[in-house]
Amino acid sequence: MEDTLYNNQQLIVDKLSYNFRKPHRGDIIIFFENGKKGTIIDDTIRFKDSIAAVFYNNSHNLESENNRLVKRVVGIPGDEIDIKNGCVFLNGEKLDEKYAKGETVSEKVKFPIRVGENELFVLGDNRAVSKDSREFGFVNYNQVEGRVIFRVFPFKKIGAIK
Repeated sequence: MEDTLYNNQQLIVDKLSYNFRKPHRGDIIIFFENGKKGTIIDDTIRFKDSIAAVFYNNSHNLESENNRLVKRVVGIPGDEIDIKNGCVFLNGEKLDEKYAKGETVSEKVKFPIRVGENELFVLGDNRAVSKDSREFGFVNYNQVEGRVIFRVFPFKKIGAIK
């Protein structure tokens, strides 16, 4: 997600609002690449395991946390996404993506595509190295853990995420 976010930054994630509203275009979300969000009990167990892994240096538990990805929502249900000439087109209009770094090329997914119900099309801001919907397809709503809203560390970059 460079230059928006970098590895090892500490973020505040809103895990509640998507219980009352759907993700919007432009939201930066955290989601499980190969799994579902689960219940509040699942979240509590996951959090406890991640804390325990830090104290006991248990890499197995840390690996389970690493299946989360952070990406920007580009397409919501009903949207048509196309990638051509290094640019992203949303419903026929070229997106002005000031946050994007590098040229956007299609990968494994054939374009244009239409986003289905309860699905999202996501892209990383650092397009040349991003593992995103161009590679693995759509993200289902039940994979979304929350929306990144604030960076708390490093202190020199503290502030709201846009």
